[in-house]
Amino acid sequence: MKERLASTGVMEATSPVTAIGAMVSEVPGPCLSSKVIVCTDPLIIVVPDFLPPESCSVLLNMCVGSGEHTTMLDPASEQANWSESERNLLRATDGAIGELTGHPTHDEEPPLSSLVADPAVKGPGVDTGMVHTVAECGAPSVVLPQGLHVDTNGGCPRRFATAILYLTTPVRGQTVYPVAATDGASRLATSGVLPISVGSTVCQETVDAAEHLVREGVLHTKDAKTPEHIAATKHLLTDAGTGTGLATCARQGSLAVCWCRHSDGTECARSWHAGEQVGSGGDSKVILRKFKAMPWDIWDGGASSIAAYVRATREQHKPKKPRITEDGVCYFQSNPYVRGDGSGLTGSVLWDASEALAKLMLWMATEAAETGPLLPVGTSALELGAGTGVVGLTLARLGLATSVVITDREPEILELQRLNIAANGLGSKVTSHLLDFEDVSTYLHQGGDGNEQDALLPGLVLASEVLYEGGHALALAQTLAAHVGAGSFSAVYWSYRHREEAPLDEFLCALATEGFTIERLEDNSGRCVAGSRGTPQGIYAGSHFRSISWNNAADLMRETMLKEQFSPTNGVDIGGDGGIQILRLRRC
Repeated sequence: MKERLASTGVMEATSPVTAIGAMVSEVPGPCLSSKVIVCTDPLIIVVPDFLPPESCSVLLNMCVGSGEHTTMLDPASEQANWSESERNLLRATDGAIGELTGHPTHDEEPPLSSLVADPAVKGPGVDTGMVHTVAECGAPSVVLPQGLHVDTNGGCPRRFATAILYLTTPVRGQTVYPVAATDGASRLATSGVLPISVGSTVCQETVDAAEHLVREGVLHTKDAKTPEHIAATKHLLTDAGTGTGLATCARQGSLAVCWCRHSDGTECARSWHAGEQVGSGGDSKVILRKFKAMPWDIWDGGASSIAAYVRATREQHKPKKPRITEDGVCYFQSNPYVRGDGSGLTGSVLWDASEALAKLMLWMATEAAETGPLLPVGTSALELGAGTGVVGLTLARLGLATSVVITDREPEILELQRLNIAANGLGSKVTSHLLDFEDVSTYLHQGGDGNEQDALLPGLVLASEVLYEGGHALALAQTLAAHVGAGSFSAVYWSYRHREEAPLDEFLCALATEGFTIERLEDNSGRCVAGSRGTPQGIYAGSHFRSISWNNAADLMRETMLKEQFSPTNGVDIGGDGGIQILRLRRC
């Protein structure tokens, strides 16, 4: 094991713990800001950037220093030759897992423990002595040397969740959950941001088998003794071998937490899981595990006590009650938590500029009933930086487009969008997609220059509050150019509230260079018309788009904010909101 880990660069010294301890006075601790709920049955949370590589290296040497494949890592241990910095890192890791699982560590649950799995010596499909169905399935996509289990097995009924911290990036070696529900997880996997993979949907017969085994108290496939139980385990292992369900990939620094109990305290039959065989030609798989267990007094309190405890651990990850806009769109939002670098998830709340744009779509749909459709029949719509997705959801409810794609650059926001899509019953019309203005590979289209692909471009592009910080002006303009065809009927509706830090000049100059024209929604007095409260008719009746020149567009937009040239429903003193300018862009 040590020889194989030498290639990582952390096993160069004879005494690895001493060597790392001498190198490190303080190392970066864990960070939970990148957490994403990737599955709700069982509840699985992944934190892809939990620990940086240098901190993983410290823990890695602490794990393998003993030369054992399994080691308990108690920061209070007097026997281990660890520095205080290393002990502090252990405490911080344990504490962060406690925060994520809703209860701090206590004396009645085991400390962190390491597990080392070496690469396979033989090829895939080798009989390991366990009940496997590799031969029946053909060439397996997943080989599970130790079978499958639920974490309450082995006389550990007080467990309610397990955290796995991956300290290396081996070949294969993922943690598979073959019975996990995959609804909504596929796009998270294809985004490439999260260390997860999603397979095919497990069949109902296998779900029934998983539930039957849990009811019977058979919590590990190796414990199946009767013909009935063996048949049930074969269902599980067969599907696992073909790659059903979901898997968390072994990527250094990522953390995966799975709850093995439901909110009512009962064991979760979909939490069956196992570690995949580590592939040859790479490093050993080294993980830190934390088995979260309820105290004995909770366990002894019976079913109601257990349910209350487990429910509390899951509560922080439970979606809040949905809100409903004045126009009937249901949406969830969450508090924009702050990351370690001080930034926040601004898209996790609904902004008034988005509501104003949604109301404009409603008003234009009403007007279109007399003047003709807002969009040509058969066209699609795209919302950039959609956050909660309320604008795109409003458009879908109106039936103004054959399909709507709502986007954001944050995986956490995509999860929120999927909740909102489901809450409105719009799964057949609306999809969520990860799109980063600065990453061309995430664009839905690469057209916009009059080529043959322009026919596939959206007929309507929506954007609210997407220009509010420096650094991405050119990328935003490039994104619009990629999704709006030159000389096409496509239009961009952009809802904007000016901020001094926004790179307005740079952005407008880039749009002009890309061949866009610009108009602004005004009333007959030249005031900007918008509003997030009231009826669409009451806000927008009598408004019209007026063409403005690129030469003075930026100055005009700043002056409008300075002089508060807004319609009565758009005043900047309305609850601290207002001051919205709605612009329409077309590309020549």
